[in-house]
Amino acid sequence: MKYVWITFVVLVSAFAACEVWAIQQFADLPDAVVEEFLLRKVEGATREGKTLKLQTDGGIITFVDRIHAEEGYAKYFLVGHLTPAHGYCYLIRTFGYEGKRYVLVNQKTGQTIDLYNIPIFSPDGKRFVDVSLDLDAGYHPNLIGIYKLEDNEYIIEWKHNYQELKGPANPVWLDNSAIVFFEVTFDKVPTVSNLKKKPFIIEWENNKWNIPRPLK
Repeated sequence: MKYVWITFVVLVSAFAACEVWAIQQFADLPDAVVEEFLLRKVEGATREGKTLKLQTDGGIITFVDRIHAEEGYAKYFLVGHLTPAHGYCYLIRTFGYEGKRYVLVNQKTGQTIDLYNIPIFSPDGKRFVDVSLDLDAGYHPNLIGIYKLEDNEYIIEWKHNYQELKGPANPVWLDNSAIVFFEVTFDKVPTVSNLKKKPFIIEWENNKWNIPRPLK
């Protein structure tokens, strides 16, 4: 029960203070409106027609919309400007022919990382967690991945794939070495109305991340 209590306290405090909360405030607004606001606020980000340009210390990164490409369809929107401890990052939401993804762009190095969801950074900014949950359409895998900062760039450090009809959601860092999240699955009947969530935790122990275990 101790961990469950901590989980809900952290969930409330974290979403009240971090950039993810700020991003979610735009959830009901069209992405074009969100981007227009950010382009006025974020230095180094501009749009010229179908081209979104992001200035980095390593040069300009461009994302070009392909709106008449059928299965090659792609539409990009700037939806966030994150500030982990090491520096600034642009967050791009991309819509493809099937589903949506995210791209994290390091404003200092120009590194781009394709992600399934909004990255959740550890308190020290040296790691972030990415989750993918797709129990319905099956376009994306169900997985949780942890990236770490190494030589000023983030690399994948650990990944856990779910083979059954279940997956992760709503990850939150308890501290720099522990992540709590919900494992989502169906309760008997596989429909959205029968989704159930159970809290799990991942911890850094003996120089490695352990497999997710349920909170007790």
